[in-house]
Amino acid sequence: MSHGAIPIDIAHKSEVVREEVLHIALQSRAALHVLLCIAAAHNLYSGRGTTAEFLHHKYTAIAEVNQSLSDPRFATSDGNITAVFTLLCIEETSLLPELGRDEEEAKKQRAIHLIGLRKMVELRGGITALQSAPVLQAFLMW
Repeated sequence: MSHGAIPIDIAHKSEVVREEVLHIALQSRAALHVLLCIAAAHNLYSGRGTTAEFLHHKYTAIAEVNQSLSDPRFATSDGNITAVFTLLCIEETSLLPELGRDEEEAKKQRAIHLIGLRKMVELRGGITALQSAPVLQAFLMW
């Protein structure tokens, strides 16, 4: 699935997304669960997964981010920023419209993730301070 993440990689040959995201996910429980959340969504849409599996990983990722916010060493880590960015993407693209979510609640969730993402990047020192995660940096700029 990662090959399609870079719009300019028409041949879908780049491994940079897979390598960077996997590296971040192996260092961050929040990023790992958000990655598993995306895989669960893909499985759900393919008829092989469950809503419960998707929601488990989504809410576990949120809990992991919230827990790590109290530790300054991890609050603005690549893993947390990746997790919040991906959660925002999930909310923005409405991956699971069949969940029957309240539109107002969905708007609130998108706003929470966007505000949190902006604050985390600001506290980190801005987008230029994300040099340790160039793909994340590029996605945020896009």
